[in-house]
Amino acid sequence: MASDTSDRNGDGSQESAMTRLWTILAAPIGIVVVVVPASAQVDGDLIVQPAIPQDFNRDRNVSVTERPQPDYSPLGVPLGGFKLYPRIETGAGGTSNTYYTLQDKIASPFLYVQGSARLASSWSRHLLRITATATQRDYIGESRRNENQWSLDAFGRLDVYHSLTIEADAKASRQTENLFSGAVTSTVAALSHYRRNFASLKTTYTQGRLRTFALLDYTNLSYSNAPLLTGDIFDASSRNRHVVRLTGQLEYARSPSVSLFAQLGGARTVYDHDPLSGLPRTNSKEARLLVGTNVDIAGRVRGTIGLGYSIRDYDASVYRPVRGLSVEAQLEAFPTDRLTIGLSSERTIEDSTVGSRAPYWNSEFGLRVDYELLRNCIITATGEYSRQSYLDSSRKNNIYRMGTAARYSVSRRMSLRGAISYSQRSSSNNADLGSANEARIEAGIAYQL
Repeated sequence: MASDTSDRNGDGSQESAMTRLWTILAAPIGIVVVVVPASAQVDGDLIVQPAIPQDFNRDRNVSVTERPQPDYSPLGVPLGGFKLYPRIETGAGGTSNTYYTLQDKIASPFLYVQGSARLASSWSRHLLRITATATQRDYIGESRRNENQWSLDAFGRLDVYHSLTIEADAKASRQTENLFSGAVTSTVAALSHYRRNFASLKTTYTQGRLRTFALLDYTNLSYSNAPLLTGDIFDASSRNRHVVRLTGQLEYARSPSVSLFAQLGGARTVYDHDPLSGLPRTNSKEARLLVGTNVDIAGRVRGTIGLGYSIRDYDASVYRPVRGLSVEAQLEAFPTDRLTIGLSSERTIEDSTVGSRAPYWNSEFGLRVDYELLRNCIITATGEYSRQSYLDSSRKNNIYRMGTAARYSVSRRMSLRGAISYSQRSSSNNADLGSANEARIEAGIAYQL
């Protein structure tokens, strides 16, 4: 993996170089937008995903979890030109480390209930889908750790004609923080909640072997103050921010199974408040070039592999520019009809509030295996490794996660689910602040129409 470099030139040369870079970046994307208006999507484990989800599925392979189950799929409730799919799940479980502390760990059982509803159009052209979800998780005897999450998502697709589609998405949600986020310590992440508002516009134009995407998205993040175990209140207002991104991609199909793509994107991140430490805000501009291939070979493999280069420049001169290799890969192999093996990898630049607030490189590798034990029973095993390397510091976090889960469909309306997992984060510096581990088990029953 190529080494990262940081530009130590004076402020004037840094600003001039970044201005030229954004001028170069804006030119080709501007041309794309003239042809097809802009758009994008953000989702997944990271709060702000860095890339466009690649559309590598050409219906030549069907994974174990995607395979239709006519005898067990919900029928929905017809409502004119729509169908409503309500669902409720309840269950219980336990954790060995409620607050993700290194010492004096507190184990606790929990109960949870999740309700959701999806309203989807059944039109021959165009699409409208509205999804709402609410989850309440109560830790018995440890109410400080309780989780109250919800989300509301509206997605629409306009099929202008056979080669041009326009997609719009708007989402509001309240979420809990990823417990292994490198942005804060584990004990803060365990008690952190935030609001996320997201909107995107995406246009896809296809002509012969060429396909073009133009994307624009906006994300706003607002964090709640966290009541720590010490009795103190962690003021998270300095983490509030908004991110605007513009991305363009050109894809060329060399064959029905293989295509090549080049992606160019830019992002602007602005924080709402100054840090309490007295350091300046980590407002930044970022540019990324990614090239790669999408494949979907029948009965063998499908996925995407992309390699590129990222540059992030901060408004405040106290933070050095960051540049280095970017990676985005996701592959699925199909040894048999009943077995799917997935591999994934990603390398991105992330912001942090730890120490000097210097950013860090986040490198992730994942393995997933889905096996259809019975026609109505799927077993899943996962393993993940992440490494967080902080700039301007010797601090490095190593994260390991492994788990297994099973889903058993009793009937079209009822299903059972169980999962067990183990997670660990070790830190090379300030271990008492960044290291933690947890074993977790849970089981639930779901009912749907």
